Amino acid sequence: MSIIQVNQKNQIAIPHSILSHMGVKPGDYVKIVEKKGEVFLKPATIGEEEDFLTSQEWNKLDALVENQLQAGEYTAYKSLAEAKGHSRRRMAK
Repeated sequence: MSIIQVNQKNQIAIPHSILSHMGVKPGDYVKIVEKKGEVFLKPATIGEEEDFLTSQEWNKLDALVENQLQAGEYTAYKSLAEAKGHSRRRMAK
């Protein structure tokens, strides 16, 4: 465990040993997730953020899809972006 200080710009420096262990190098991106007051870092790539679902969102989407399948309903999409947008709108209801 490391204790680090937050600077005047609300920035922190992650110790090299931790980043190295994660395989993160200068110029790489990391995903930051806060859950119940704790912060988690994970290596990430550009474009990944819009693909990310929380476990709660994933469970809700899974239930929606299961209900559709059981009712014999499905939707054909022209693109992955269209499918993502539709799924997010359905989950927001």
